[in-house]
Amino acid sequence: MKTHPDSTQPGNIKRFWHYLVVIMVLFLTIEVNLIGQARGQELTEEPYISLEVQDQPLGEVLTIIGRDTGYTFNVSSQWKDYSVNASIRSMPLNKGLNRILAGLNHVIIYESEKNINILVYGKANPGERESYPKQSRSSLIRKFQYELEDADEDSDETDSEEDDELERDLSSQKEDSNAQDEKE
Repeated sequence: MKTHPDSTQPGNIKRFWHYLVVIMVLFLTIEVNLIGQARGQELTEEPYISLEVQDQPLGEVLTIIGRDTGYTFNVSSQWKDYSVNASIRSMPLNKGLNRILAGLNHVIIYESEKNINILVYGKANPGERESYPKQSRSSLIRKFQYELEDADEDSDETDSEEDDELERDLSSQKEDSNAQDEKE
């Protein structure tokens, strides 16, 4: 009488565990490889920047970075003369921009593949008095969008209407700011 191989025999149990370990290692290798590729893709797409600037206007610093990386930067004209001090060595673009803009409340918006908009809301140090009237985010965004459109297009009737609206917003904000200052 022949005996059938029993799955409980020591040789079969060893083989089962061997196959199970091989399959687990294979899945872990594939998972780690996929995660590594995804991270590597993120890191290699963003250029690295190196620069050292002392008391240079933000507009000039962004022009230098744009020349080195191929990116175009848009920032409100009122902040282009903001003095920048930074020492950056082989740093990813986003991290470098955040270091350059550290003294400002800002948002970096990746508009398209090579176009970056930088919105500045004011200085980051609350103890310092801002030289610009406080503005709501929506009015800053509208003003920034208007400046971008104005640089790209000639003025027409709709631009003048938007300009009038922006002037009304700014004047009302200045009045609110002055009234608040008088109360203090």
